[in-house]
Amino acid sequence: MSPPIFVHIAKTAGSTLRTLITANYPPEQILALNGDPKEVLRAAAAHMGRVESFGLVYGHTPYGTHRFLGIRQPRYFTVLRDPVDRFLSDIAHAVRHDDHTFHGALAEPGLSRDQIIGRALDINYFRNTMVQFVSGAFTTETIAMSHLGAAIDNLWSSDFVGIAEDFSTSLLLMARKLGWRRVVPQKANVRPGAKEPVPPELRARLERALAYDCMLYAVAREHLARSRAAHGMLLQEAAAQLDELIAMQEVEHPDVQFQTYQVGQEHGVRLDRYDAMILKGSPLFRWMQP
Repeated sequence: MSPPIFVHIAKTAGSTLRTLITANYPPEQILALNGDPKEVLRAAAAHMGRVESFGLVYGHTPYGTHRFLGIRQPRYFTVLRDPVDRFLSDIAHAVRHDDHTFHGALAEPGLSRDQIIGRALDINYFRNTMVQFVSGAFTTETIAMSHLGAAIDNLWSSDFVGIAEDFSTSLLLMARKLGWRRVVPQKANVRPGAKEPVPPELRARLERALAYDCMLYAVAREHLARSRAAHGMLLQEAAAQLDELIAMQEVEHPDVQFQTYQVGQEHGVRLDRYDAMILKGSPLFRWMQP
C-alpha cells in the first residue's frame, strides 16, 4: 500500500504534529519533502515507484505530489486554519526569523504593522496560501477561481482534513485513520508573546484579500464536522482529555512550546510520561483501541 501524504501548510500546527510523526514512525519510514517547488518535486521524482517502504510522506509539499512519486491512489491529509490568523502568524514568523526568504522585505526597521501587512499582500507567497497548497499551484501562480475549485475537489477527496482551531479533535481523527498509537504531542513553534488584537476593519480587509482561502476554510470546517459527527460523544470526551494533558505539559514545560522542531529531533519533554497518564478505561484510552 502506498504511504499517506501529509501536506504541511505553514502555521497550521504542523510543527506540533511533527513531534508525533517522530513518535509514531522509525526515521527510515519517513519521506520528508521540503523546499521550493522545484526542490520538492525533484526530490519526489527521485523516489518514483519506490515508496512502499515508507510509512508516511510529509512536508511543505502540495497536493499533486503523488504524481511525481508514482502513487496512483493517493491518500492526502492536511490541516487548515482561520485564514486571517494564519496569514498574520506567517508574516510574524517571517519578521522573527532572519533566515526566512522574505525576512528582509518585512523586517525593515521603521515599518508599521499596516505597512508590513501591505508588503506581505504584495508577495504571492503570502496570498491565499492554503489554496496554493491544496490546489497544487504551490506559490507559482496567482490564485483564481479555477484554483479554488480544484482545491475544494482535492479537500473532498482527501482521507482527512483537520482544523487548527479544533486541534485535539483533528489530531485524534487523523491518528485513528493513520493507525498512530501515540497521540500526546509536544507543542512546538508557538508564536511567543501575546497575539496582537485584530481590529474588525483589519479583519474585513484581510478577509477580502484572502477570499479564496476563506472559502476553502469553510469547506474544511464542513469536512471536519462530518468526520466528527460519525463518532459521537467518545471523540468529544477523548479530545477533552487530550486537551487536559496538553495544558498540563504547558504548565510543566512553559518554554518548550516556543522552540522549533524538526522530525527526528529529540523531544524537549518526555512524551511517554504523558502517555502513561492515559488510564485504562478512560475516553482517550478507549479511542485509541483498534
